[in-house]
Amino acid sequence: DLEIYRENSSDKGATYAGAWKPGNVPQRLEIGVDWEQFLERCAAFEREGLYLNDLEIESRSSRPFSGVWSSQNIGR
Repeated sequence: DLEIYRENSSDKGATYAGAWKPGNVPQRLEIGVDWEQFLERCAAFEREGLYLNDLEIESRSSRPFSGVWSSQNIGR
């Protein structure tokens, strides 16, 4: 799970919090990218057999997309 906390609307100063289960499961984290970059990451991670497990969108950011991928599909 990923959460983003920001005190103001700038792209700087974000605090990220995440929770992962222990183990050797392949996982990826991408933080603060635009839509095109996010789509590229989705395609690349899909080729690695990873599923998007959490998506955060910051409406006030110029790079609003952050996500967590894992080899375990948790069915969200």
